[in-house]
Amino acid sequence: MLQVINNLSGGGAEKLVTEISIELNRKQIKTDILIFNNNDDKYTDILNKNGIRIINLNQKNIYNPMIIFKVIKYLKNYDVIHVHLFPAFYWIALSSFFIRKNLKLIYTEHSTHNKRRDIKFLKFLEKYIYSKYNQIISITNEVQSNLINWIKPKDRLKYKVINNGINLDRYKKAKKYDKNELVESLPENSVIITMVSRFSEAKDQKTLIKAMKYLPDNYHLLLVGEGKLKKECENLSRDLNLENRVHFLGFRKDIPEIFKTSDVIVQSSHWEGFGLTAVEAMASGKPVIVSNVPGLVNVVGISETTFNVGDYEQLKNIILKLVKDNNYYTFVSKKAKNLAIKYDIKYMIDKIIKCYYE
Repeated sequence: MLQVINNLSGGGAEKLVTEISIELNRKQIKTDILIFNNNDDKYTDILNKNGIRIINLNQKNIYNPMIIFKVIKYLKNYDVIHVHLFPAFYWIALSSFFIRKNLKLIYTEHSTHNKRRDIKFLKFLEKYIYSKYNQIISITNEVQSNLINWIKPKDRLKYKVINNGINLDRYKKAKKYDKNELVESLPENSVIITMVSRFSEAKDQKTLIKAMKYLPDNYHLLLVGEGKLKKECENLSRDLNLENRVHFLGFRKDIPEIFKTSDVIVQSSHWEGFGLTAVEAMASGKPVIVSNVPGLVNVVGISETTFNVGDYEQLKNIILKLVKDNNYYTFVSKKAKNLAIKYDIKYMIDKIIKCYYE
């Protein structure tokens, strides 16, 4: 097996590829990973510890079409090639044109929307690119529906839905920190709200920061992640005089422990392919508040903790209700924990392996 992704930065798709590769190796399916560069690398250490080979092309620009010719010599060595994200999605499809071997290609669609779909003339190129793959896996029904509506393929049998999964035990068994271990001088009676996401257009941490302005002073927000919009979020928290209550923790590998220490988890996305972080929080036994977008509402499935995109006042009210009503908090937490069970990574891996053999 060869997994192909642009790099191993701290995003959800990169984390998923890491966990898929580790699980496949445990099932005696030899899996390597090909990346275009290791900029902002977050997962190499754990992959190396699990004996997974990483092939790094060391490309400065992952959008350079010359990558097509650099990957050819590697693709010939594998039975199945599983590709994730753009532009890897394009380069692998186009490189297969130059290889005589009948490559078996699988692509996983990770999002309900991308900017390419706003450009009508790209539809013809996209139809060709998708046609080069033997199977297309979408991570939710909504992701698949949006994709099919975009390219309108003739052969829909090769389109399948396989929900993402997580290692449930890792989150169930995580140990809780003292709160001041996360943020120095943070009192134990603080209410901790946490969001774990890349700082990008899709994630909308700004709505959550705005909600913090109207929450009591003992409510603190932890924002975990990196990204190009992080500076804007830092500026916003400063403009709202929230520097002492909004804490930027950067990229972290101890998410299970952070969730266990938190009181409420929020995902305030503008759009989402699959709310993997929300599932992780649910498995931790914590209430999860999400924006009402596909990929979140269908995963969390608790209408009482859903708010309209960008509505920070509604978000604030849901947080207050959860924290102030112990019975309600317990009800939502238990429901979330039970819902998380169906997203055990073992179910996802079994379905992916079936795709490989098919």
